[in-house]
Amino acid sequence: MLNLNKISAIALIVAVMFAAMPLALLSTQSDIVQITHLITLGNANPEATTKAKPAPTSADYKLSINRGKTDIPVTLTLYTTNDDSLSAEFVADAITLAAQEWDKYTSANLLSNYETPTVAGKSVAAVTLNGENAVFFGDYSQDGVIAVASYWYSRATREIVECDIMFDIDFQWGDAKINPSLMDLQNIATHELGHFFNLADMYDDSKDYLTMFGYSGEGDTEKRSLAAGDIAGIRKVFGV
Repeated sequence: MLNLNKISAIALIVAVMFAAMPLALLSTQSDIVQITHLITLGNANPEATTKAKPAPTSADYKLSINRGKTDIPVTLTLYTTNDDSLSAEFVADAITLAAQEWDKYTSANLLSNYETPTVAGKSVAAVTLNGENAVFFGDYSQDGVIAVASYWYSRATREIVECDIMFDIDFQWGDAKINPSLMDLQNIATHELGHFFNLADMYDDSKDYLTMFGYSGEGDTEKRSLAAGDIAGIRKVFGV
């Protein structure tokens, strides 16, 4: 069992259709833009798992980018640090389960095997274009931001060249099914990977049962399981 005060990294092989709601566009090169999506505290309903989920409609998902290219599967490098309460194994399992939830609803190869190598003496402080798809814990400057998904897109080639996820250490992370006062890592990871798979946020409060509902909070585990609209969205991108 690895402690998060010992910097470690876990490489995950996951298929990622890098995408997010374009809340911020920042040029990094002449033809490359950085697109960042923030999931924030809001009207998440921790009790939503008791509600019946309706059949999908065209209003139950929204695509983020129409013709972006990516090779699948791709490699995510997971850094686990800044929180002594979580083991590296717990974090790796949560991210893997989140990826598998999307993977099981399409025949496309969205998730492959993963390995757990340790990278000693290395950490990530912020999302940055550096040739590595990093998933890590960090301190985001804006209050109320739970996690950040940021990707770099080439307008010239229509290719996603890199993507990062950061979970904000302002929150206490863990398994909210065991302790509802925690921010549920698997829950937020599933939502963030939805952006990677080219789905945008849904902000209609009547859609709070969706994995891609754009708000969350402590105790929320609803996003762990895809709703019909999320499934319709992933199949729109990758097929049945």
